[in-house]
Amino acid sequence: MPGKILVDNPLLSESGKITKESGQDLLPILIIDDDNWIHRVIGHYLQSWGFTPISALDAIDGISKAIKIKPILILLDIVLPEIKGDVLLRMLKAIDITSEIPVIILSGNLNVDIVSNTFKSGALGYIAKPFTQETLFNKIKEAINPEIFQKLRTSDSESNHPKQ
Repeated sequence: MPGKILVDNPLLSESGKITKESGQDLLPILIIDDDNWIHRVIGHYLQSWGFTPISALDAIDGISKAIKIKPILILLDIVLPEIKGDVLLRMLKAIDITSEIPVIILSGNLNVDIVSNTFKSGALGYIAKPFTQETLFNKIKEAINPEIFQKLRTSDSESNHPKQ
């Protein structure tokens, strides 16, 4: 199943959170992009920062995982097969269980109308491809709950985080 590329067999706890076998809560970030390379690069960064990357290579797998896992953040490509990312964004924002999950758009498309429409549809941020590790880190920092981010900063080595 292609959507399991970066998932290390997490278990859904009774609370609906993803946990390790030890019972420790993980911090899932869902990557919805049809490019395996993007999953590998972003997944590596996320793991080094203390997050759990969850991969979806298409919109259907992405919406299914968003509903089941309830990630703390979604990184969404605009150009996807079958259902485009801007349509998926509107779907995610229309579903009660996913409507409050922050979404950051990842795209090489810098068309002003598309960028504007993604913000109108509920995107919290927009990262142009190609992007730097620092840009990704800063956008995630802006999007997630500051308490979660602070917990990561104190529990992980500062050397894993890009210079600020």
